[in-house]
Amino acid sequence: MLVLARSAAAQTVIQPPSEAPSGPRSLQLEPLVEVAPIKCWWRTSAGAVVLGEPFDLRLTCAVLENDSVQVVPDETRLTVSGVPLKPFEVIGGDHPADTHAGQRRFFQYVYKLRLIEP
Repeated sequence: MLVLARSAAAQTVIQPPSEAPSGPRSLQLEPLVEVAPIKCWWRTSAGAVVLGEPFDLRLTCAVLENDSVQVVPDETRLTVSGVPLKPFEVIGGDHPADTHAGQRRFFQYVYKLRLIEP
């Protein structure tokens, strides 16, 4: 085993450190990762409804909030009284408290709807 260790050590090549550039030193920045500043999705409580049947529709959004980016969506257009959802009638709704996870803030709107046009 000692012979194998010596031959492996003899084959090891040590390279000298590379020369530093003679000009101004440039900073090595890590590449930025592109992420969506806002992402939203819908979910319903029913797969299909008949005329007049009430059901829930949830809008959930995740917005980026960190030291360099803070997304501020216009939530006034998402209120229960302000969102048009034709051919459905908005008969109620709720806006639960926002939650935070990592660099994301999650907000949600729950709309109580019913189909009013076939």
